[in-house]
Amino acid sequence: MLKMLFVFLSSFIAGKYQEIASATEESIRDARGGYVLFEEAGILCLRDEKASWVVQLPEASEHLSALKNGNYLFLYRTDAAWEVQEFDFSGKLLRSEVLIKNPLLLKDAVYTDALYLSGSITVYQEDFLLERRENRAGEDAIILCFDEDYGLRDVRIYGGYLNESICKLVPAEGCFYAVGRKDPESGGDFGNGGRQANSVFVARLSENLELEDYEILACSATPLAFVHHKDALYLALPDRLYKFDSDLNVLLKKRFEKNYRGARITSYDKLLFFGEEEVEIVDILDFGSETLSSQHLREDAEIGIFPDAIIVDGFRYDLASLEDFVVFERHVPEIESPKTVRTVFGEAEFLEELSEPHFDPQVHGEYLKEFRFRSASEIFFSVFRKVEVPLRANVSEGGIYPCGYRLQFTGHGELDGKTVLNNHVLDREGSRRLILTDNSGKKTEINFTVSKAQTEFRETVATVWDFEAEAGEPFFLELPLSGIGERIIKSVVVNGEEIRDLLYDPAAGVLTIPLEENVPGIKHYYFERLLYFEDGKLLNLPLRQLVTVNLLEQAPRISMLEISPLVFEAEVESGGTLRCLEVIALNATGEVRKIHPLGTVNIHLELEKGEYDFEISLLYDPGNKKLEALPLFSGKIKGEGTVKIGEINIVRKHESLEKFRIGLEKGVTLSAEKNEQGKEVSKTIRNLVCGGLAGAVCFSGSLLFAKLGKRKKKSA
Repeated sequence: MLKMLFVFLSSFIAGKYQEIASATEESIRDARGGYVLFEEAGILCLRDEKASWVVQLPEASEHLSALKNGNYLFLYRTDAAWEVQEFDFSGKLLRSEVLIKNPLLLKDAVYTDALYLSGSITVYQEDFLLERRENRAGEDAIILCFDEDYGLRDVRIYGGYLNESICKLVPAEGCFYAVGRKDPESGGDFGNGGRQANSVFVARLSENLELEDYEILACSATPLAFVHHKDALYLALPDRLYKFDSDLNVLLKKRFEKNYRGARITSYDKLLFFGEEEVEIVDILDFGSETLSSQHLREDAEIGIFPDAIIVDGFRYDLASLEDFVVFERHVPEIESPKTVRTVFGEAEFLEELSEPHFDPQVHGEYLKEFRFRSASEIFFSVFRKVEVPLRANVSEGGIYPCGYRLQFTGHGELDGKTVLNNHVLDREGSRRLILTDNSGKKTEINFTVSKAQTEFRETVATVWDFEAEAGEPFFLELPLSGIGERIIKSVVVNGEEIRDLLYDPAAGVLTIPLEENVPGIKHYYFERLLYFEDGKLLNLPLRQLVTVNLLEQAPRISMLEISPLVFEAEVESGGTLRCLEVIALNATGEVRKIHPLGTVNIHLELEKGEYDFEISLLYDPGNKKLEALPLFSGKIKGEGTVKIGEINIVRKHESLEKFRIGLEKGVTLSAEKNEQGKEVSKTIRNLVCGGLAGAVCFSGSLLFAKLGKRKKKSA
């Protein structure tokens, strides 16, 4: 016996599916239940999947296969009879029996509580068959039932004056379904229906094989697949597909513009049609379909479809569904996503995960991850995904940080030319330079300052997110919908929880999903699926989208009182976002700007001789590394060289600044507007802060054939 040669092939198809194939030098004729029937040098052999044993089978001009309680049945035709051999999983021959000596053209074998053989009969020789022929003529459909010891239990013959045959028999609860072919105007059991020779019919038979109902279709073709699946019956023909209910009423019908050469239902509820250089994938729910190009299905490719394998020109072939294989483009360890791969014959077994370069979540950059699987049809394959570890750093360009501040970052860190690790303590004042190198050698430089005077705070390490919203305030995500029809939306599952408080605008075709989070910071929302009712059934549509929202803190609230001329005292509420004090002086020659740490310091500028307009502001970071200004004072100053404008003294601080005092120099002239407001400065600042972040963040998604995308809604 020739050994199997595995060649790992992977090709991505439209993102959702991946062709997989493994070369084999065997001529496989059947694969089911862990058994493989193959032909070598014109001799049929049987082995187990692991090839731990091989047995040679009798010569046969025709043969069928079935499973009997885990044993393999090899049914074959000799010159005078149909016989059966039964093997167990060790390859031991358990039984060898003659089933029937009358010539028959058998097309299908199935074992439930008994062995059922179906096909057609033309030559009647055995007396028990002649007795059942009655006035039938031509080719007649036949089903034979044998008990577990292969004794004939029952025979049913169906037909009329012309030709009828059964191609496949499918067991269901309390009945059987059959598909076959008949000639029109033949009379008899299947009536005179049909428009052309070999018209296709479907029939329902009782447990006792009595004909209960039938339907004759307006076409003539050889069935590619006939399956009973989830309370429905599917018939695949070369140019069309039918879906029947239990009473043989046509529920759905789909016609193709071309003929296909094979069909197979999958474990992920799709029907595959194999054609020339393409696979048509049909959803059994609504017969929606998509066509995928194939590198294996050449025009002259030989296709063999068996219960546990598809063979295409010497390759074991499979088509993996990646719908439930979700790997986020950005590394988000907080959210678990499904990484299930289903192939035609069942769920693939996950083997291992590799990465190039070696995956390190502490080093930012792009990684190519390889996920290795073994399919139920014994094909080894890999799924590749690019994953980015985002740059993270809790310092920003131009920032001022307190002594004792602990650095947190991704990448290989270098501080002022020396290698540093995460949680390195900044214990030296002055200008510092941090260089972070990613996994490809790309460098990011961040220059900042360390000051003992700076008030303690913590800056977010995140640098990447999709949208911004304000913590404690509701925000909304919008999901455009199309093709809703009579469907009733129930909920959207986000982070494992159902959100039912939804608003749908049918005119705009938009579903609005309200969200709210009180805790500032980065929040990941994994939109898993949308639940909806259709014809009374609860169904779901996968969304599989991750949205990262930066929930920003509110601006600090500052109440300021003038306690003596040019001396102000300020109470601070929510001061954790305050970062520094900014002074700007402006005249006709230019602008001078200086940042002071948020501590007890003198406020001064280096100025050329002249008069300047100035403004003093507190700068705060709401959580997005973008400093925003809270103006405190404006006015005029004169000076040359180092000009002292005033000083700030920290009166009280705990985890953040709570109270401070600012005294201005006598040479400072405040603007008339500020002087008029006097003790109402706090009101002006509070109104400015309360203006805050307005508007909503939203994304548009794929629902009922709409394309997924993202957009940010502008503030009103």
